[in-house]
Amino acid sequence: MLVGAGVGFGAASLLDRPPAASGTPQPMAASEPAYPYTPPIEVLPDPETPPPLRAPFDTREDTLGGGPFAVTLPVPVGWLRTNTAPGEARWKPADSGPNTHSMRIELVGSQTRTPESQVALRISDLQSSTGISDLRILGQTSNQLIFTFVQDEHRRISVIRWVSPRGGENAEVEVAATGRVTDRPGLEDLVGLLSAEVRPADL
Repeated sequence: MLVGAGVGFGAASLLDRPPAASGTPQPMAASEPAYPYTPPIEVLPDPETPPPLRAPFDTREDTLGGGPFAVTLPVPVGWLRTNTAPGEARWKPADSGPNTHSMRIELVGSQTRTPESQVALRISDLQSSTGISDLRILGQTSNQLIFTFVQDEHRRISVIRWVSPRGGENAEVEVAATGRVTDRPGLEDLVGLLSAEVRPADL
């Protein structure tokens, strides 16, 4: 290294001028902005009422569906029901506003899909959805999916499990709960309770 430095210094002394530059100096091109540009996602604070969802749950029985496909399930006391579609209903605390927590049950036996295929299909649907942003898969098993997303400027978490209370190969009931980040332990416990205790209504 010292030899090379000495040779370079000697050559510069003999020439007594800087090495000639090739070409005409040009201004540096400005770096172009990255496209497409994605603006930051705005997330508003979660409502503080009701308090975060936690087990244990004081429950009562409710029934969804009719005929041989009807099921009976435990519902937290004080939660009100809304029928959202044939064979589907949602329950949420009577004193809660938007962007808090709720549970949903849907009869999916007519879809003749295994729990594994239901998980895969739901992930695909979520990834192509335009109604949510910042989707993140937090957990996945052969019959359960936990994910978070932003909707209506609020961070949400959903826990969904597909079960077969009659013991069939295909999923018969979709059990879901959605809430705030602080609700996650309660959401997982609630889905676990519903999945374990949902049963055919004629039993």
